Amino acid sequence: MIDVNGKEGIFLCHAILTALGVPCHVVFDGDNGVAERKLASIQGKVGDERARAEKKIREAADKSARLNGQLLNYLDATTKVPWPASVSQLAYTVFEDNLEEYLKGAWPTWTARLQELIATGDGFPGKNAATYREAARSTEGNPPALLIALLANVQELLRNSQPAVQYFLPLQPGPEQAAVAEGPLLSQVGGA
Repeated sequence: MIDVNGKEGIFLCHAILTALGVPCHVVFDGDNGVAERKLASIQGKVGDERARAEKKIREAADKSARLNGQLLNYLDATTKVPWPASVSQLAYTVFEDNLEEYLKGAWPTWTARLQELIATGDGFPGKNAATYREAARSTEGNPPALLIALLANVQELLRNSQPAVQYFLPLQPGPEQAAVAEGPLLSQVGGA
């Protein structure tokens, strides 16, 4: 898993990994609903301060909608809309709003366990992979269908792909040398 810090980073990262023969499944937030939450959070602001904040929020929402459409087009999705619904396909999974909002509705026991971990000091607030993982591991109930579909699509993608390169070697031989790697290989593309 690679965190690319937002939708803008997905294109280049995906293109490089794909060129190297590394199978990729893109997961991203559609961000439909973020603007409404942010607008609600500025209710106390007035005048020019409020107008500037509203403009910034609307510009961010417009940018997100544009990036959603571009990303779906890049991933060759059948539906290329600015505000996609939550869905998992072979090449990508998108959450209509974001992962956290999706899980609040689709896996409430996960959300309750997450809050419990944070309250007891066994987890951290905010987006924290370790806390999210522990909440998923230790919650009751089964994960929602979209997460199961995501995992199934990743497994299918890996099952059907043949990496262009099997190994990255620690050295590159010249034309007169045979390729010989001493010691353990640095990494194996496509997993073991």
